[in-house]
Amino acid sequence: VKEGFMAPLNDVLERNRERLNKFFEDLTRVDDLSEHLRMDRYIALGRTETQSINISLNEMYFIHSLLKQHLPSFSADQTDYQYLRQILQDLGDAPPQLPRKDNANVDLVLDKTYKPDATNEYTGEHLYAETKYLLFVILKSVAEIESCDEMSIEEILDKAARKARSTNNAALSESVDRIRENCRILVEEGITSADGDYAQLRRDAVSELLHHEQRGDKARNDLAKLKEVLVAIQDHHQFLQEQFDAYKEYLDNVRLNCNRAKPSSSSSSSSSASKKEKKEKKDDEKKKKKEKQKNKGPVKYSHSQLEKDGIIIESEVPEDRRSSIYFVFSCNAPGMFDVVVLFGRRHIAKITLQLDDLLERQHNAQLTYESEFLKLNVNLLIYLLNKEFVF
Repeated sequence: VKEGFMAPLNDVLERNRERLNKFFEDLTRVDDLSEHLRMDRYIALGRTETQSINISLNEMYFIHSLLKQHLPSFSADQTDYQYLRQILQDLGDAPPQLPRKDNANVDLVLDKTYKPDATNEYTGEHLYAETKYLLFVILKSVAEIESCDEMSIEEILDKAARKARSTNNAALSESVDRIRENCRILVEEGITSADGDYAQLRRDAVSELLHHEQRGDKARNDLAKLKEVLVAIQDHHQFLQEQFDAYKEYLDNVRLNCNRAKPSSSSSSSSSASKKEKKEKKDDEKKKKKEKQKNKGPVKYSHSQLEKDGIIIESEVPEDRRSSIYFVFSCNAPGMFDVVVLFGRRHIAKITLQLDDLLERQHNAQLTYESEFLKLNVNLLIYLLNKEFVF
């Protein structure tokens, strides 16, 4: 071994040599890229699907004029430019720009059949892949009507052609014609054989159809599992919502009950006390408690005291002014705290604290509360509020 401390692993490696070799072989074994990505299907799609663009008449005329203007700069040796020269010669001069009211938009279907040698680009593997894909599509369409296990390719194509005529499906009819033409070209070039009813082509198309059905089944199974997971998530969400509502109701009740005045135990009055005195005494007690309950506080703390107690973690107040900074805490509503910041006797800022927010931060382990110029410790701040304002 390269390192001395790895020497004890030698025995383990020797005992598991075969397992390790198999593991690394499986790890480095990959499927053929074209087979894994189904590249032939995408190549066929690129050939068979219709492509179109939406363009205005003035845009076409403008492009025409630009091509005509810069045509001399195109190389005459390249075949593509020869075709372009021929097209522009046939078109002639570009029409003038139309007024805005006459400038309509049109959909142009892109056609790649102008080149006389264009078919040669799709011979071989590409043409075979296109034919297989088109046959796969037709097998799917015919299988929706009846089973095609015992039917030959010609019978399948005839069935598809009749269906295309009965449903006015021009795309299906075009696919049938293209398959027949492609099969003729493939037989002429020796890529496939008509023996056995194009046995190889038929096997490949049926295999693609089976793979498609398997992928469909797998997708449906995955969808069913995802729906089950979604139902479980929704049930759990409902449970959490009920828990949250119950906690919120409990918190509201705690605030309400704590905000009430505690019933005072009054000593029994003497039998000689008049009813009027007793009523006045009760009214005075209720008035005092109401006034005390209306505004709790204020409680005043200096900056240095809060910093010493660890409530203030960081402060942007200059050190030479901290001795003149005071914080006045008051509670005007259950769970709501106003903190007025004073410099001497002058009001300079106000901070509003909510008990719900502080408790949520504490629950989520967010143990700091940041204001414009202070960073406070949430745990110690809640302790201070509980100490001064008992709920």
